[in-house]
Amino acid sequence: MSQLDFNMLPEDCASTICSLTSPEDACRLSMVSSSFRSAAESDLVWERFLPSDYRDILARTLKPL
Repeated sequence: MSQLDFNMLPEDCASTICSLTSPEDACRLSMVSSSFRSAAESDLVWERFLPSDYRDILARTLKPL
């Protein structure tokens, strides 16, 4: 039986996989391979976990971040 090498996945594929999970699972995936680690550290992946209107929410804060 051949072994699966997750490092062979293109980073955009790993990013898509991570972004379709939960924040907790994205952290777990980061321990599987360097491809998933790089993807899990991406702002694009984490932005998908935020509400779609997060920019509007931030714009209404009393103290700017």
